Amino acid sequence: MSTFYNIDNKPYISVIVILIIIYTIFHSLLKRIIKKSVSNTIDKFIELNPSMLGEKSLEISDGNLICKSEKSHSEHKAKAIDNVAEKDGRIVLYIQKLNPVYVIPCSAFNSESEKNGFIKLIKRV
Repeated sequence: MSTFYNIDNKPYISVIVILIIIYTIFHSLLKRIIKKSVSNTIDKFIELNPSMLGEKSLEISDGNLICKSEKSHSEHKAKAIDNVAEKDGRIVLYIQKLNPVYVIPCSAFNSESEKNGFIKLIKRV
């Protein structure tokens, strides 16, 4: 019988096992590094702008959107809002179509009709 097809698989299997171990170690380290980096970035963002978190109230008065919280007070002209989008259970109000200014959870509204009325009001102003 010919020995042409008689190949020793042991070196190939050991190389594959080593590659799997290296991949597993690299993958777990990379996940930890990315998670820590994202966590640090979020912490720095909150440290620079603590008014982003917490409960806020949003009022529409005389063509202005007034946002009040315990730590801040801001106003924008309602006409500056040029895009309103509903994404992932939130209403996002944009200035210059790229900069999200206000993110309002849909759960803040008592009903679907109240939410739709708010969106129509913002688009109309």
